[in-house]
Amino acid sequence: PNRVIEIAESGERQYCRLIAPNKCELEFMPYLALSHCWGKAATPTKTTMASLASHRERIPLAALPRTFRDAIDVANALNISYIWIDSLCIVQDDPEDWEREAARMASIYRNSYLTIAAVSAHNSSEGLFLDNPGSTKFIDDPFDSDKGRRVYLLPFTRGASKDSDPTHFWPLTSRAWTLQECLLSPRLLCFARDQIYWRCSRTFLSEDGTFQRHSSAALIHAEPEKSRLPLAGLLASYSPSDAFDIWCRWFSEYVERQLTIAEDRLPAWAGITWYYHTATGYTPLVGCWKEDL
Repeated sequence: PNRVIEIAESGERQYCRLIAPNKCELEFMPYLALSHCWGKAATPTKTTMASLASHRERIPLAALPRTFRDAIDVANALNISYIWIDSLCIVQDDPEDWEREAARMASIYRNSYLTIAAVSAHNSSEGLFLDNPGSTKFIDDPFDSDKGRRVYLLPFTRGASKDSDPTHFWPLTSRAWTLQECLLSPRLLCFARDQIYWRCSRTFLSEDGTFQRHSSAALIHAEPEKSRLPLAGLLASYSPSDAFDIWCRWFSEYVERQLTIAEDRLPAWAGITWYYHTATGYTPLVGCWKEDL
């Protein structure tokens, strides 16, 4: 990315600021990315041409919406000092900057250490750690009360199975922009209303173990073994017809998702086109692939 948010400290107070690292620095500074719903009721904090200079100096944490602050808490827990957030790292009222950075979206998510996904929040004010009374409890361990150890309890939903797909009910998976964010990220840490989910190229599982897919499943409604593939060697594992089938599955999922701005339809799909082109070597041609004509 051309810009990232640096999480810094001044005395005992933590703050963040917008920085522009060079290419050499990026090779040695892992960063997180945030995938979230902007929402209509609460517009997230944005960088504009008027606020760009001040954001380079300091962005008080109190000025950020809850989802952003929670994501910074996760970065602190992972000991990572940099995070990419779209509304802050792209100058929102500069058309040239927006077009340039939107074109880099695929590489931004692809090269992140992991992506934090606020999958259950409808907007940036709701946060990652949603209030769900009774969802989690800590109790004293009855078998080890002398040491003061506590046990983490999570309610089991009767009828839940390892094959049920929680992603159908997540607000984040209804948005068009977030398909490429989830599809291209090497790792996803999904904060849902009930619990946390982990997804990488090998597995997709829930915190309580009731949902597991030990495959390359992505957050799209497709067969687990075909929904997300490694960037390299796509055709080495699948025939050309299967590769095109994967493309069609992605496209079918994408057109069902929602966009706030209709003109974003192509930019929000561009990263997946790049991903598929890089993996297959096929040539994009007016919404189709030359090799499939």
